[in-house]
Amino acid sequence: MRETFVLQTGAKINIYLEILGVRRDGYHELRSLFAPVDSPSDTLHVSPLPRGGGLSLSCSMAELEVGENILHAAYEAFAAATGERPGLRIHLDKGIPPGSGLGGASADAAALLVFLNDRLPADSRLDSTSLLRVAASVGSDVPFFLLGRTAWVTGAGEEVAVSELEPQLNGLVIVCPDVVVSTAWAYREYDRWTVSRERPGKSLTRTRKAFNDLFCSSGQLWYNDFEPVVLRSHPELRSLKYTLYRIGARAVALNGSGSSMNALFASEESHRRCLRFLEQNSITHFIAARNRTGV
Repeated sequence: MRETFVLQTGAKINIYLEILGVRRDGYHELRSLFAPVDSPSDTLHVSPLPRGGGLSLSCSMAELEVGENILHAAYEAFAAATGERPGLRIHLDKGIPPGSGLGGASADAAALLVFLNDRLPADSRLDSTSLLRVAASVGSDVPFFLLGRTAWVTGAGEEVAVSELEPQLNGLVIVCPDVVVSTAWAYREYDRWTVSRERPGKSLTRTRKAFNDLFCSSGQLWYNDFEPVVLRSHPELRSLKYTLYRIGARAVALNGSGSSMNALFASEESHRRCLRFLEQNSITHFIAARNRTGV
């Protein structure tokens, strides 16, 4: 390998996320419907190191260069499975906001695993099952990004099955407020919250009487178990959600533990009104486009 390769990753959105309980190993059992999207995206610039093996990493966000991150974990997991340790220099341009629930880190890890595997001679490459196993050891959402299709994700996130449901994403805006929600905190808070309260209901859009007529568009499943705890602790997210309803959204739901939200609009007029509001208030946002190819 002599040239620099450019790897473009996509993100994921959560159409449905249910926390089923805590397993004996301490991980939470989940059932979630993921869909891949092209935007937002990260870009990995991969070039060879002149000598020796190992991974050298830089990033457009300096705070992500500190310590070992998921790209190091993916590299080491692949090396353990294959014995191959090519010298690589990677510069990561972050376009997927960290802490947004859009799976940017997992997408990056999946892209690196595919790249490393494709660089091996054909008879030495890991088969799809083995590569999925390596991906699952790196992070719970990484196997989904290898698949790159709408899928039900279960277990602790490592079990992935292609879904026959193809969600309609026309009119969907991914809203990324300047808030970071810790996934570890969200799980702890959810566990604490459910000990003293009844399990939350399944409607995201009927938490206030004023929005009883604004459930979901026909055939959609938009739901997220994290919302009761995340929105309670981050009132700015709750306020934004209801503002999006007032603009004309038919459904608004968190991605993962947040802080990004999916806002689904049924008309072009309300969609344009939403974009104007987000631009006027300098709120980062993306117009969803389907990613059907995977990484």
